[in-house]
Amino acid sequence: MIYGTSYLPNYFPYMGFENSYFNNMYSTYMNRQVESRQEEVLEPMQQKIDNYQNRKDIYNEMESKLNTVFQKADQMDEKSDFDEYSATSSNTDVLTASANSSTREGSYDLSISNLAKSHDMLLGVDDGDSTTGVTAGISDPSDTSMISDDTTLSFYHNGNEYSYKTDSETTLNSLASRISDAENGVYADVVNIGSDSSPEYVMKLGSRETGAGEKRITTDSGGTNPGVNFSSTLYSGNSTEQETVQPGENSAFTVDGTSYTRTGNTVDDVIEGVSLGLLQEGKSATVDVTLDKEVIADKASDLVSAYNDFQSFVNDKNGVSAPLTNDSLAGRAANEAEEIMTERVVGAIGEDYQYLSEIGIHTSSGDKLEFDHSQFKEALENNPQNVRELFTGDLGVAGGLKSFVNEYSKSYNSDITEKIQSIDEQLQSLNDEYAAAENNMGYYRESITQKYSNISMNMVGIRTSGILLNKFFDVWG
Repeated sequence: MIYGTSYLPNYFPYMGFENSYFNNMYSTYMNRQVESRQEEVLEPMQQKIDNYQNRKDIYNEMESKLNTVFQKADQMDEKSDFDEYSATSSNTDVLTASANSSTREGSYDLSISNLAKSHDMLLGVDDGDSTTGVTAGISDPSDTSMISDDTTLSFYHNGNEYSYKTDSETTLNSLASRISDAENGVYADVVNIGSDSSPEYVMKLGSRETGAGEKRITTDSGGTNPGVNFSSTLYSGNSTEQETVQPGENSAFTVDGTSYTRTGNTVDDVIEGVSLGLLQEGKSATVDVTLDKEVIADKASDLVSAYNDFQSFVNDKNGVSAPLTNDSLAGRAANEAEEIMTERVVGAIGEDYQYLSEIGIHTSSGDKLEFDHSQFKEALENNPQNVRELFTGDLGVAGGLKSFVNEYSKSYNSDITEKIQSIDEQLQSLNDEYAAAENNMGYYRESITQKYSNISMNMVGIRTSGILLNKFFDVWG
């Protein structure tokens, strides 16, 4: 019979397929459909978001470059920014010298007759010989029995009186520690003026500051009588002897023949803006104060470098096929900065130098500038006031650059700030659209899944019908 079961495979080849085959086939199909929709909808949106984020990053970096230009210009905007001086000593073994911006150029001859010294003294046991000074002490500085009980030691320093009372627990060591630990401007040590085999421990008392008068340790508030007051003897059974080891002295020196005395060896109030360090007495040296052209040149060099960095950045981002191609803001900013650095400086009209190119800041390749240290320092040597006027004030280069940066970057309503705010708004809108599209993509996947489920149910029905037909033909075959 032509309708026998042997012919069924030719007419119903699909009747015996497995569900797993269909599942795999349709899963692949469904994933391709979803991927196609993502490529069509989500990927272009993500590309647009990435482009806007890239532009925002570029504007943020441009703002950073401009802020660096502002910082370097700010170091040359005031006249005091050019008051950079150095002070040198002809003999640094005799004295040192340093200068600040308040000084002026000059040469000074100094002669040191005396160095300031601190007041140091010994407190020992009286050996009965008034001509030898302190030669005796106690054998054990940790022995309480060697220090008198209820004795008050007092002295004046810097016009203030300080008192220390002993008790039965006081040792020479503990008394010295109490004096040193107090805020009195005085130190106290226990020293052995004898030998290791036959020690003689005494107290060494000294001022932490150099100078005469109140800087010394004295028995009176006026600072005239060096020494220490005792209510009774310090050492048990022995009288106390005092000896000045080093008298407190002021420094004494002359500057260009004028005599000066100071309590210390660091002097910063004789030559305006110059700090002197006195090192050797009985010696002379010369101090020369000059304009520090190297420091000023370094400031100018830093400004040129910051400007070049900004111009290179704009050129790199604003070229052909670059992220900011034909961007009017970036191009306009670069052009304005170039004009400030290369055109005649209004604040110097009528002077010898009216262009930065005349003092060593020349245009090189492209929009970049090159800095000639030697020419700049030569201009400073020839006419420092003119060089100063090229940069300072509202009409100078530094002031012009600061105003330019404020317009484009630093103020809350500056051009770059507004540009970044605009990009942020666009990014927010795009991110919202992307989130909505992602949500719709979920609905799309659910729709395809439902279609698959319906087809699967239909296939199950077809398969069931096929089985029944096969049985029918088997029966009638």
